[in-house]
Amino acid sequence: MSKEGAVVVSPGRRVFLVDDNPAEVEPIHQRLCALGHVTTVLHDGAQVLEAARRERPDLAILEVLLPEVNGYQLCRELKGLERPPIVVMLTARSEPEDRFWAMECGADLFLSKPVEPEVVVQQVTALLEAR
Repeated sequence: MSKEGAVVVSPGRRVFLVDDNPAEVEPIHQRLCALGHVTTVLHDGAQVLEAARRERPDLAILEVLLPEVNGYQLCRELKGLERPPIVVMLTARSEPEDRFWAMECGADLFLSKPVEPEVVVQQVTALLEAR
C-alpha cells in the first residue's frame, strides 16, 4: 500500500466490464484504468463470449440482466473456457436466490447495486492479487 492507502496491483490485467448500461460501470472503468488495467466495456452477452475467446480476460464483472445471454449463462460459459476468468456478478438483483444462482453458475463474488465503485475496485484487486 502507498502512503495514501491506495491498493496497488501488478498492472496490465485484462478486465471485462459487462453491463447493458455503460454509465453504470464507467466509474469502475475509470478507476481500473487508473490502476493500469486494460478494461473492455461490453454491452451484451453475445459480444462477451467472442471477445473472451480472443482476449482471454483475467476477470469479468457481469450484470445479470443482459440482452441476448444473461449473466448467469455467461458466467457458466466463461467458467468453461480453457483459462477461465475470475467472475464478479455486479447486479441490481439482490434476493437470496440471485446470490444462490450466481454461486451455482461459478461466480467468485456477488455484489448488489448500488455499491460504491471503490468497493468494487478493492474487491477486484483482492481477487486479482490472490490469483
